[in-house]
Amino acid sequence: MYVKQIMETTAGLMRILKGHFQKEDVAPGGHVTKSNIDLIYEMSLEKLDCFKLRDFLAKSKLSQKLNGFLARQPLAEREEGRFLRLESLMRLLTLLLTKDQSLRVLLVKGDSLPKTTLKTFCTSNRGVFDEIRKKALAVILAGGTMQPLQNFDDVVACYRPEEVTFYSGEHVISDEQFTCGLVTQTAAGELLLYDMNHKTEHLADVTGEIIVEISNSIQGGCVYFFQSFAYLSTIQERMVQNGSMKLIEAHRKVFFETKDSKVNTFDLYSAEIARTGNAALFAVMGGRLSEGINFGDNLARAVVVVGLPYPNVGDPEVAERMRAQDAAARGKQGRRSGQDMLTDICMKTVNQTIGRAIRHARDYAAVFLLDSRFARANICGRLSAWVRRRSIPLTPPFQPFIEDFFRNINKKDLSLIHISEPTRQAEISYAVFCLKKKKLLR
Repeated sequence: MYVKQIMETTAGLMRILKGHFQKEDVAPGGHVTKSNIDLIYEMSLEKLDCFKLRDFLAKSKLSQKLNGFLARQPLAEREEGRFLRLESLMRLLTLLLTKDQSLRVLLVKGDSLPKTTLKTFCTSNRGVFDEIRKKALAVILAGGTMQPLQNFDDVVACYRPEEVTFYSGEHVISDEQFTCGLVTQTAAGELLLYDMNHKTEHLADVTGEIIVEISNSIQGGCVYFFQSFAYLSTIQERMVQNGSMKLIEAHRKVFFETKDSKVNTFDLYSAEIARTGNAALFAVMGGRLSEGINFGDNLARAVVVVGLPYPNVGDPEVAERMRAQDAAARGKQGRRSGQDMLTDICMKTVNQTIGRAIRHARDYAAVFLLDSRFARANICGRLSAWVRRRSIPLTPPFQPFIEDFFRNINKKDLSLIHISEPTRQAEISYAVFCLKKKKLLR
């Protein structure tokens, strides 16, 4: 009985995917969004007991047996996507049968049937979190980068206002160890605006000049974060064409993040810093190097954020989440709109990017935020509190500002030198540090 249900479910899923792929009025990349209820009825699953089916699979170990069969098949056939793993099917069914009304199913047409995809996502966190709230006396959400706090509106809505407490501690560093320059215009007074309507060759040239000045004024690692791989490539090509890249390469080696996961750009960059003390890294906000990577100490004495990494509104998942947010906010004062949601996502990415630079109590770095929109209250107000408090408006030239900052750092007598890596194999990890007299930066 259960095997027959699995076959019928698989046939229903393939019928949905094949039907979307065969639509002549839908081009590759075209998509349609459905509710989980719609898909359940289209796949004829309304009478299916997914949980009993899941228990059967666990006891029979049918999934493991089929995976063993799959492993013996020719690699070409496996890569063509002719086989559907039962674990994936069961995860999908469990999601489809959830009571969360914010669940959406996204069908995207590919160049071929195997490349036509089905994806599930929620337009709100409330349904998932409400299950946790019902089972817990108290819930604590803790993290290093939680601002903007508006990202938690769905969670807060599960409680009465008097039941929620927000706490944000001050950073462990002193004011002298960090500074953030809000660079909104050029030395000639031209606004820096990195939106889709203003990314001209002239803006790329001006950005290159700023990068060169910062790079040649700072001893240590300089990391430049861009909105996307496409714009990083644009800046790279323009700087090569106008010769500004050579001005950086005369003082330090330059590395570029790529989409190729096999290329470990961070290790190459770190090795160069260890060898020479100087290097430059061009990376992407929201990429592999902007989250969870430790750019402590000399790896990032300067971090430059170029533009605001707003999510792509052309992405069907983003568009659906915006529509749901606008619908929830309609007629309700104080609820954030879909555009507010995009700004919150954008600024969370910016805050995570900035946080790569300061990794311990004696670390220090200068951060530069390039975009005229950073002067707006709704943008600046979403920066992490410890960054916002140390932010000042800044206009080129930057060298006097940079020299003053590092001169104050050099007045401190001690520097933290990391001399061993944590031992992650042991049950208790440790790391060894020592304090030594700081050399003056030249």
